[in-house]
Amino acid sequence: MNALSRETPAYVAVGAFLSDRAVVLRTRPVVRVEASLLLPDRVNRSVAHCQEHGLPAVCVNLSVCFTVHSRRYNGQIALQYNLTADTRHKDLFPARFYFHGNGSANSMTGRVKVRWDQTTCNQHLAYMRRDVRDIFSPLHFEVSYGLKDLTTPRGNTSTFPPLRPILQQSAGQRNHISNKTEFSRHCSLANCSTNLQLSAFLLLPQLHAGRAYFALGTGRTIMLNSTIINAGDDAFLPRLSLRFPSNLQYIKVLDTESPVNCELSDQNQTIVSVDCSVTSLYLLAKAKLNISFLLNVNQSSRAGDITISLNTTGHNHENKDYLHDNHASLVLPLRYGVDVNIHGFVTPSSFLFGEEESTPVDCYTEKFNYTYKVVNIGPSCSLDTLVEIDLPKTLSPHPYSLLHIVDHQISQGVCSVRSSSVPLLEDCNVPAASSISELAFFFSKITRRKMFCSHDDILCETLVCRLGDLEQGKEVTIQLEVRLNPTVLQQAPGRHGIILLESTGLMTSPREDSDTILIQPRPFAQVVLEAHFNQKMSRTVEVFLIVISLLLGLLILAGLIYCLWKAGFFKREFQKKEEDLCRDSWDYVPKSESTS
Repeated sequence: MNALSRETPAYVAVGAFLSDRAVVLRTRPVVRVEASLLLPDRVNRSVAHCQEHGLPAVCVNLSVCFTVHSRRYNGQIALQYNLTADTRHKDLFPARFYFHGNGSANSMTGRVKVRWDQTTCNQHLAYMRRDVRDIFSPLHFEVSYGLKDLTTPRGNTSTFPPLRPILQQSAGQRNHISNKTEFSRHCSLANCSTNLQLSAFLLLPQLHAGRAYFALGTGRTIMLNSTIINAGDDAFLPRLSLRFPSNLQYIKVLDTESPVNCELSDQNQTIVSVDCSVTSLYLLAKAKLNISFLLNVNQSSRAGDITISLNTTGHNHENKDYLHDNHASLVLPLRYGVDVNIHGFVTPSSFLFGEEESTPVDCYTEKFNYTYKVVNIGPSCSLDTLVEIDLPKTLSPHPYSLLHIVDHQISQGVCSVRSSSVPLLEDCNVPAASSISELAFFFSKITRRKMFCSHDDILCETLVCRLGDLEQGKEVTIQLEVRLNPTVLQQAPGRHGIILLESTGLMTSPREDSDTILIQPRPFAQVVLEAHFNQKMSRTVEVFLIVISLLLGLLILAGLIYCLWKAGFFKREFQKKEEDLCRDSWDYVPKSESTS
């Protein structure tokens, strides 16, 4: 090892004690080769310096030079080398230069004999092909070399013959050199840099409260519009890449002014890649390219935000200062667009109350059938749908139960009656109103009262129905059988001539959150049952009216008699005349009257 590093030959004899034989270990001389590859700074495609088959041709003059150094070896070194042109050409295109000596191949073999400490060069011509389209990528030339043959000086016959030298080579290196040049171009920016600028936006089919989103389950497509502007010099082989999760599906790219070829690549279980290239190979300076994609969302996708990443690149140089706008990131909001309609009706829709009957065995004499229909007309599935139906249960402020739900049926899901926290009396012996209240109610103006329920109202009977997941277009029917005690409505205070019993069907789940959008906020339906007072007189009113009628009749009669008496109706004139016309008997004649 010491001999190799210092290039000093060292001989070592190895033998056994009292033996007539020995082994001599010799070291080989080491030579160091310095190689260089000289190229022109630029290749001008418009100037033909060479002739090929009698026609002008563009060529490059190459110089391959070698220099040999060695401390202990001064003989001639024969080197063999391989020269390759355009080693890093694009896979889509052939090598842009070739050599005549090997047909039309882009590589050739050369030989050179080099003396100690002398530089020896070989000249070669590389010809440019006539159909070169890539003038943007650098031209790389490479040379690999090795020992071919050598001539060693003759030594003394009494000495050992000279050994073949070896090339010095560091660990991890090869006997290899390379250099590059490029085509001459007229550029507006330094280094003929491109300046690709990318912008993109999504066209979403739904809009709610000023926010665009994609409703899961619609089956509609999404359009992604992207624009590439080249604000620098010509871009060669511009590409646009998309990356998005696998729950998005790439459908196609729409027709553009410049044909674009897109294909799926690097597709795995989580990420999908779409790589697009311009078939025209170039994007000229100050040019703009619009590319639109159609995407679709898998039906099994869940709500959330999906990130779509876009990036544009070219195969020629672009300064680092211009790379900040080569990429864009878009957020696709996937939401459950819930649009649930609730409507209902009751049969019969009205009834009369006010009958005075003896207390029956079952005081809930009125029977009603409520029907509610819940329909999902929205674009998405309604998850964990919950509907609550509230019915007024008492006539406030009285503690007697007005109604109760006898039976209920549902076409999907389950329903249960929520227990009330307010204790109510189920007794049929509802106290009657006082006589004064009866008279006041009978003779007062007919008024209306609406009995309604708010959410979680403790004075209402609540039926909670869990419908589960409602797919788009699904309809669920909820039927209730309700019995009502009409005598409760006759309690005073609180009763009116017309009482409206308003029941409410309200969807309480799902609620609007980051993943759910309610197209109709808190959908509900109201069903009104009308109760009309029959206007029949009670016994109290009847007795009162009879007594009042008798008293009023007597009063009227007394008034008439008094008026007649005042008018002298009872002092008749024929009685006065009878007194005035009264005379003596025909048998009695006074004496005075007889003598005269």
